[in-house]
Amino acid sequence: MNGAEFDERLSCFISDLESLTPEDPLPESSLLDLEFLLSSPSSAKSSAFSDDAAFPLWSHLAAAGLSPSSLLRPLSAAMDLPSSHTSLLAARVYLSLILTPSAPVLSLFSPLAFISLLSSLRQALKPLPSPPSPDRRRKRKQGRAPRGNQRVDDSPDVGDLLPIVLDLLDSVLSRIRLDSSLDGVKSLVDTVIAILSSSTTDQHRLSGVCFRILYSAVSRPEHGDQTATAVDVLRSLARVVLSFPLKSALRTATISFIACKIAPLARENVEVRKALVYFPRYLASNAPERAEPRAATVDAILEVVRAFEKDEQIGFAEYVVKMAQGKWQLRLLAVDLILGLLTSLPDPLGVCESMESSSCWGVKCLKALLLRCSDSMGGVRARALTSMAQVIEYLSGDARNSARLQDGVAFRNAKFNELLRKRCSDEKAAVRKAALFLITKSTILMGRPIDELVLKTVGSSCMDPLVSIRKAAVSAISEVYRQFPDEGIISEWLHAVPRLTADNETSVQEECENLFLELVLDRISRASHVSISDTAKDLESILPEGVLALLKGICDGEVLPCVRKICTSLGKKKKLKPSIAISLANIISISESLCMRNCMSIERWTAPIGAWQLLSEVSLFTPKAVEWKFLLHHWKLLDKAKEDKGGTPDGEEPSSISWARDRVSLLQTISNVSVLLPPVDASDLAADLLRQIDEFNMHLSEELENSDCAALRNNILVMMVDFCVRYTALVDWYRDYVKWRGVLFLRFLLSLVDDSEKIRSLADYLFGNILKVKAPLLAYNSFIEAIFFLNGCNAYSGLSEASEKGSQLFTLSGKDEKARSQRMHIYVSLLKQMAPEHLLATSAKLCAEILAAASDGLLSIDDVTGQSVVQDCLHILACKEMRIQSSKASDTAEMDDDGGDPAGSAGATAVLAAKGRVVTHVAKKNLVQHAVPIFIELKRLLENKNSPLMGSLMDCLRVLLKDYKTEIDEILVADKQLQKELIYDMEKYEAAKAKSTVAEAMANARQYQTFSSPANRAVSGSGVFAKLSEKLGSGGKIGLAVADAAARVTAKSVLREAKQSMSMGRTLLPSKSMPRVMTSGDGRVSNGAGVQQANVLESLRRRKMFVSDDDED
Repeated sequence: MNGAEFDERLSCFISDLESLTPEDPLPESSLLDLEFLLSSPSSAKSSAFSDDAAFPLWSHLAAAGLSPSSLLRPLSAAMDLPSSHTSLLAARVYLSLILTPSAPVLSLFSPLAFISLLSSLRQALKPLPSPPSPDRRRKRKQGRAPRGNQRVDDSPDVGDLLPIVLDLLDSVLSRIRLDSSLDGVKSLVDTVIAILSSSTTDQHRLSGVCFRILYSAVSRPEHGDQTATAVDVLRSLARVVLSFPLKSALRTATISFIACKIAPLARENVEVRKALVYFPRYLASNAPERAEPRAATVDAILEVVRAFEKDEQIGFAEYVVKMAQGKWQLRLLAVDLILGLLTSLPDPLGVCESMESSSCWGVKCLKALLLRCSDSMGGVRARALTSMAQVIEYLSGDARNSARLQDGVAFRNAKFNELLRKRCSDEKAAVRKAALFLITKSTILMGRPIDELVLKTVGSSCMDPLVSIRKAAVSAISEVYRQFPDEGIISEWLHAVPRLTADNETSVQEECENLFLELVLDRISRASHVSISDTAKDLESILPEGVLALLKGICDGEVLPCVRKICTSLGKKKKLKPSIAISLANIISISESLCMRNCMSIERWTAPIGAWQLLSEVSLFTPKAVEWKFLLHHWKLLDKAKEDKGGTPDGEEPSSISWARDRVSLLQTISNVSVLLPPVDASDLAADLLRQIDEFNMHLSEELENSDCAALRNNILVMMVDFCVRYTALVDWYRDYVKWRGVLFLRFLLSLVDDSEKIRSLADYLFGNILKVKAPLLAYNSFIEAIFFLNGCNAYSGLSEASEKGSQLFTLSGKDEKARSQRMHIYVSLLKQMAPEHLLATSAKLCAEILAAASDGLLSIDDVTGQSVVQDCLHILACKEMRIQSSKASDTAEMDDDGGDPAGSAGATAVLAAKGRVVTHVAKKNLVQHAVPIFIELKRLLENKNSPLMGSLMDCLRVLLKDYKTEIDEILVADKQLQKELIYDMEKYEAAKAKSTVAEAMANARQYQTFSSPANRAVSGSGVFAKLSEKLGSGGKIGLAVADAAARVTAKSVLREAKQSMSMGRTLLPSKSMPRVMTSGDGRVSNGAGVQQANVLESLRRRKMFVSDDDED
């Protein structure tokens, strides 16, 4: 490009500048001319910030009488244009002018122009309009071209101009001062952050230059207060960290910029350090609540804190400890931060500096974390427990940190054990899982077994409903077992883990089998090469630790079935090694050798408990590992010992039990390996077994009753049950032999009121379905005996000796409500099994055998049990199940009608109806001729003795005679006084019943009013008694009860109003509310109604004031 063109473009620019008014922006053609001048070769030589030659524009402006400041207004106006391209082009020219050699910076820079520059940058962030159509672009190309050879379409677009302008801005910041601008630095920071956060720009291209601009703004003191600038920059960057996606490249770059640029600057600059130390706290106070964003915020905070000096790190740690006492969101964040601080910062416990544990920031954090393990929020507790476990796992690798952990936090004391126990039983599943994880990690650190209660709690957690918690509990208790294999822990492990072989989750079953193989079978297999030494005195000192405890625990009744299932599963998977069987045989042989060395009788020797039992399970899948000579030797030894067991004293019964158990297991082992026996050995074994079977007999029941050995009786019972299951033909002949009479029937009655709901259901089914069909007369024949038996009364002559003996042990005697209700439940259950004719006969038997016996003095009513029998009898006679109803007689007909022809059904119904009428007539005759005379005699006796049974007697008579109101005079002709009392009681009872019915209806109506609107409430309140009369009836006792209730409510309302009037000093009834009474000329009331109203008012005036029931409420 020659100099002529340069001069031409320069003169054109000056001419355009002179022609502008103060408000006109610099046109785009002039901007292109000025850009040309700035990029021309003649000026490029001096563009490297050398002071050798000034930019030619300044001299030409001076020659034209224009000052450099004359460029500010048109350039500012051009930067404020809405066109992003033009405004950015003006910004580029403006910044390039400032960077020219010998540029008058003070004249060119102004706060307003700088604000316009930033406005052009923000303008470029707006979405670009859609590109013009090809036709319009073609027409534009045919238009007038600008000066020179450069065309408008060849100029850079917005996306290319923005990085150039930002680079120029970064360079300009080193030549200007922003401290004179009120909001210059803040606007600059906001603009750069907006460019970083914009989705319309290429963040990868612009992030670097944006961070350089922010660094320049913070690091240069000529731009104002560095602390305030750093606060603005860090607060703006914090929004990027908190709001951008977690894996965003810009978020990562922002955190790296703060840690790698701002943090090193803060080490040298105190003003910047004041702002930076609060940046992590700002992030913590504004951290999101969701788990994943919160975790990302914690990582960002820790990355920045790691770049701090040690004093700032300690200060932030102390701030986190205080934050752990704030709201639950802050406590949750503090737990995560403590974990990060303790695992990322160097020497958290101060072991390198030999600091006291109480003054170390790490110990303070640990104590705060331990306190959060008992937080009121379940999420905080769970996170604290998990964090504590991770901290222990991280720090316990160093012996010095491990010692400081034990001393500083006291993991061995009772409070920590109590914490673990409570958290293992926490209501939140996440807390329970975290507590189990903490136990797993802290077992090594504590250096001793965990507390027994904690161990049992962990064992019970193995049966938690959640699979994840069961797995965590298994892992925890297994880790404790690995570290401390003592007898108590082994026992708890065997009761907790092997049972999970029946778990619904397959992965839990597999984990259970693998742990059993590792911790039980592999541990036992270590004894395969153990040999007895000359100095060995006992078996425990020879075998590996915990082997004897394992074998003993396997024989437990709850553990053994699980062990069998595990061994079967492992055997099918071919995971059982022959070394296990070899080890068990070796253990048995060593035990025998020690017995002989100690001069003990070999007949009294027994193998270690569980050795034969486990060998019988393992040998099924490893038969080649067991030698026949070994088995034959011990078979003969045990057979010989059997002959000497008869003289064993009672104190050695456990040895006898072990001998029997070992003999059974030995037989099972022989059975497992018998297939591999040589022919000669097999035939000898068969002959020996046949000889043993020939001596067997089935006279077992005699020993079951006569033997004093509990183990023998138990084994006989188990064997008999097994015979009943396996060989049903042996017991089919005796299946219906059970006699439901006497003590057996009476004791089974108690199962109807058993504490267990399942037993009660089974008993109801037995009596209501099975026995009702097989023995329909059972309830009728044993009813009277049951009354005496349940009350513990021996006055009944029909009670057998066994029943009298049983009544002393099994009884429901007593006058308390629980015993009385249980007895009545049994009576009712028996009455439901009786037919109508049996109910009639039972009623007669109750009167003849109990009430008549009491009136004749044969049954003493002075005795507590006698009184209970009579009272129960009266209650039974009065209960509704005792009443003979026609529906009960027709139940059978309804059942028979299903599937029958109509003629047959009608005939059956007629027969049953006739039968019911006959039974009803007989019941009335029995009542008149037999029951009433007995009741009259009993009433006289009770009156003479002033007995409390009078109430029950009158209640019973009222119920019995309720259906014969019109015939009471005839029935009770022998006792007029009793007749009057019964009539009075009946009327009183009916009145009380009507009153309770009305009261219940009123309560329901009031409840409806409570939930009604005020208008509806007023309407319903005024007509409530009318509705009650309509619903319940207005005649008889119900009508009187409704009227009485209405009168009471009205009286209470009037009295309440009168009392309020008196308390306020007014007249009893104001004149405006006084009822008007019509009088005649002589002063008398005109009609009867008026007289009645006047009398009511006069009675109210004379009545004494009292507090009504409603006022007391």
